[in-house]
Amino acid sequence: MLQLFTVTKEPAGGFAIRFRKVLDSKTPQWHELRMAEPIRWQPDDPLEDFVFRALLLNAVPAAIDKPESIRSQQCTFRQISSEELLLNEDLLTQLFGLLVLAHYQTRPFDLRHLLDGGNMEVYGLFDRQQRLIAVLLAAREGGIDPALADDIWLGRRRVRGHMLPQSLSNHLGLPEAIFLKGLRVIRIAVHPDCQRTGLGKMLLDKLQQDAANKPIDYLGTLFGATDDLLKFWGDSCYVPVRVGLSRDAASGTHSAMMLKPLSHTAKRLVDQAHKKCLAQLRWLLMDELKGLDFEVVATIFAMMAPIIRGSDDYALSGDNQRELVSFTEGQRQYENCIDVIKRVTFRILGAGDIDAVDARLLVTRVIQNQPWHQVVAACRFSGEKQARQRLREVVSVNSRLHLSAE
Repeated sequence: MLQLFTVTKEPAGGFAIRFRKVLDSKTPQWHELRMAEPIRWQPDDPLEDFVFRALLLNAVPAAIDKPESIRSQQCTFRQISSEELLLNEDLLTQLFGLLVLAHYQTRPFDLRHLLDGGNMEVYGLFDRQQRLIAVLLAAREGGIDPALADDIWLGRRRVRGHMLPQSLSNHLGLPEAIFLKGLRVIRIAVHPDCQRTGLGKMLLDKLQQDAANKPIDYLGTLFGATDDLLKFWGDSCYVPVRVGLSRDAASGTHSAMMLKPLSHTAKRLVDQAHKKCLAQLRWLLMDELKGLDFEVVATIFAMMAPIIRGSDDYALSGDNQRELVSFTEGQRQYENCIDVIKRVTFRILGAGDIDAVDARLLVTRVIQNQPWHQVVAACRFSGEKQARQRLREVVSVNSRLHLSAE
């Protein structure tokens, strides 16, 4: 019997809430054991109680008795100043309680940054009773001194608090990115009783409307990439421009950077970054990103469908198509047609309508170039022969479907 241990002193974090949902679906007979008496301190220790209150470690969001009655069109979106938070302890507690529940890495330092971070903007979504039901934190970035452009581009200098523009300059080779001004969404937290109701997307829509009245060129974000989160941001028309090379030590995910242009200048920059991202992924997925989850790879390619279709790098000539037919009909081996198979695989994944099992096969073997024995294990084939045959079938069916549609 699976058991989950928790401590009642601290509110359950976002990971615990999500993990419980997984347990409910996977092992519904699981048990939760609660530890009421602390180990590190005496019960009712006054110093611990003071620390918890002072740092809001026991902060909880507002209690909502009838969450089903909340209507998004009746909610109010507005910016919250640090002065208002300092004067309204109840609002501060509700806000930090949402952040603690939403993200397992929320720390006391975040409270300090929330109250005196010079580049921080805080937005809240309130219901008709003025209860805070969702919050968005964003950082103002960009507008960096042009004299630093070369040093940032070459990686010799880092300016604190400007994560996105410096990454665009140094990692993607776009030095002009530091001149533009952007808002980086740091956190989005929705009350656990109101999740899956569209409030997160509503926050992003409202943020864009607010940013349209300010000298902001683009909106952006950086987060641990999962297919669900990529789709969430993609639904609001953010596009991927970079995937981090290493996994986060806590979450085990690679970071994904996504942008949404607001100005014409930013539109050109984001288009360049989007194309450079695809060009880099073409090679990184066979090297540093060889272990990137196939769902993440497939989702990113689906979001890049327009540039895949419009690029000559993935176009198929008449000779290419004849070569593809010779492979699918069993006349030539995979290794002898690998270039044309890679091209068509990019187009197949870009279409975004392939079965998950087949997507895993295409990503692991064709895109990430994993050896056959690892592909067999990952896709649960009986052996290499079955894996090779299935690859022929997947390429045959999907290439005919998508090439004929064009």
